[in-house]
Amino acid sequence: MHTINKKALSIAVALACSFPVHAQQAATDNSINTNESKTADAQSTSLEVISVTATKRKTKLMETPVAITALSEADLRQNGVNSVKDIANLVPGLDISTATDQSAPVISMRGVRSTNITELGDPAVGVHLDGIYSPRMQGALALMYDIDRVEALRGPQGTLFGRNSTVGSINVISAKPEFTHLYGNLNIEGGNFNSKNIDAMINIPVNEEFAVRFSAKGLKRDSYLEGYYDPNQYDSRRLSDDILNAPVISEDSYQGIGQTVTQRENWWIDGAGTDPEAQKVRQLTPADKSDFYNNANEYSFRISTLWEPLDGSFSNHTVFQKYVNDSNNNLDLVNCDKLRGRSAELGGDCLTFYQAIIPTKLL
Repeated sequence: MHTINKKALSIAVALACSFPVHAQQAATDNSINTNESKTADAQSTSLEVISVTATKRKTKLMETPVAITALSEADLRQNGVNSVKDIANLVPGLDISTATDQSAPVISMRGVRSTNITELGDPAVGVHLDGIYSPRMQGALALMYDIDRVEALRGPQGTLFGRNSTVGSINVISAKPEFTHLYGNLNIEGGNFNSKNIDAMINIPVNEEFAVRFSAKGLKRDSYLEGYYDPNQYDSRRLSDDILNAPVISEDSYQGIGQTVTQRENWWIDGAGTDPEAQKVRQLTPADKSDFYNNANEYSFRISTLWEPLDGSFSNHTVFQKYVNDSNNNLDLVNCDKLRGRSAELGGDCLTFYQAIIPTKLL
């Protein structure tokens, strides 16, 4: 009887000692699981760290003491950005229009701009490509592709970027070659007005110190304007023979027949009547939308290399880029709905001054 009680007591003590161990192990496992869950939740809810070079050195966006908007390549692609002009709606206080007489963007920030966009004037907002200033504002309209990020700085930036950035600066930073692995992408878009947009990129790491990156983009789009060529205008040097030989609608230019001012009031035509052929008024010819104002016909490619010796303390980033714009010029438009019914004393409406014009290529 005593022997049985000793054995039972030993078993009871062993079981009693094992319970806290199992309970402690279970509590430890639960604590680890809880900590892992909290870490995962913290990682999923943490903010993405964005680095910028707005102060000429790499800093975190949240720690940079400048009013700055940073746009990644994903942001640009999501919003269909093809040039600097397209980021106007993405940056607070930024407005970009186009001066048709100079084919140049007019950039204003916080309501301040420069009215002189020629080579003699300084812009109020400087545009930089990889930190290199673009001295001609026309160059800011070049195609944007394979971009790492765009940094738009608001406020005077003369200390770091010079007198050409009195109210702000825009820096377009292209993507550099990477040593990690071989990869690439191809994007093809299509839309109305016969729009075609294609861009591609390939990154080639040659070794641990040298990498090459090839990228290219092409954009083509018909004009969205209902345009006409007028064979009756004074300067017809750029008009084709088909337009100049359009059907005759009046044998006498002084009969007031026609839709445009040049058809009704051809003061430059031979008034003495010595050339009957010159007195004729010809009808307007519909313009080819693929080669008319506000169309797009552009392409560009870029080759960049990056060399970072493992045993050195320097790097060399070399870029070669070519951009060709064979589009017609942009054209300022008027709102005919708002002008409808305006008296002739105030300039009339669209029916009064409707005129066709000759397209001029961008040089």
